[in-house]
Amino acid sequence: MRVPPNALAQLHYRYSFSGVAMSKNMCTLGIVIMLCWCWSVSAAYNGQPDAGKTSGLILEALLVKPTYAQGETVELTFKLRNAGRNKALIARTFQLTRYIDLEILDQQGKHAQWCGRVISQTDSARSFTTLAPGASVSLKLPISCVNGGDPGRAWGYTLVNRGKYIIRATYRLPQPEKFFERFFPNTPVVRGPIPAEPVTIEIE
Repeated sequence: MRVPPNALAQLHYRYSFSGVAMSKNMCTLGIVIMLCWCWSVSAAYNGQPDAGKTSGLILEALLVKPTYAQGETVELTFKLRNAGRNKALIARTFQLTRYIDLEILDQQGKHAQWCGRVISQTDSARSFTTLAPGASVSLKLPISCVNGGDPGRAWGYTLVNRGKYIIRATYRLPQPEKFFERFFPNTPVVRGPIPAEPVTIEIE
């Protein structure tokens, strides 16, 4: 059986066009898959959502002063404000490493280390209070190492080298949900995390 030349040309054109269309479809599919992967990776690296955006609780870390002499006690004022419409259960203290986590980085990107031991404690209903809508609480605390010569009483972060430090504060309630369901079954609880805007200090 002999196939006319024009028939061969038509077959070549038809299947060549189909191949181009299939190639375009595969390219489009690849782009869609890549975009989905990038979105999922971005979502994974964003970490936990900011609970303060939905609860109305706002944490602020405020400078007492921007510059300290070497060896001087570094202090920050922590302020928690209820910008929501409902009362919220909060801790009565701004205890570091328990209710307030600090990430402190020096100019080389190294983390400041905790100088003492982390004190364990047992919480009860008296460890918490409610914050009414529009109300706020604040407290000035030393964050640099205190009682450094006594390991049993030392606490705070080691900030001895000269230079600038970036401080990121986060408020959270570390207790499990069942704890609050037992003691505060009818009170809105925001466990966090609620990050504050970073601040910078300098040690001269």
